[in-house]
Parts: sequence; C-alpha cells; structure tokens
Amino acid sequence: MTTAIRPTRLDTLMPDRLRWVHDSADHWNVWLDSEVVCDVTRTDQYRVASPDDSIAGAHSSLESAAAQVHGWVRWTGR
Repeated sequence: MTTAIRPTRLDTLMPDRLRWVHDSADHWNVWLDSEVVCDVTRTDQYRVASPDDSIAGAHSSLESAAAQVHGWVRWTGR
C-alpha cells in the first residue's frame, strides 16, 4: 500500500509543492507537482537519486537528504 505523507519535521524545510510518498519502510519518492523529482532510499545512509541523475547524494539523516532536495528545487528555480 502506498501512502502519501508530509513528514511534520520536514514541513519547514520544503516548499509546499513538494510531496514525500513513503511507499516502503526504507524508501520515499519525492514529487514536485506531477513529477517525481527524486527518491530517497535508506541503507547505511539516506541516498538521494533522481531519474535523470541531476540530483544525487548520501546523508546521515532524512533531514539532511530533505535539505539537499529543497536546495536543489530552489537552485533550479522549480
């Protein structure tokens, strides 16, 4: 079952148009309007990857991964 969530602790870090979908215990898809911007997978770190490789990273916390996604959205002017 896929559920759409907006994690409370991440709400202050992201533009209103970003939506985080937590579709398994260790995976999130990040949507911007109708487009999947990237996904975040928790392994030994929180790994950020986009379908077109325009955003990638590895972080020790979900909040750090969210900050990267938020910064990328602002930097690209989306």
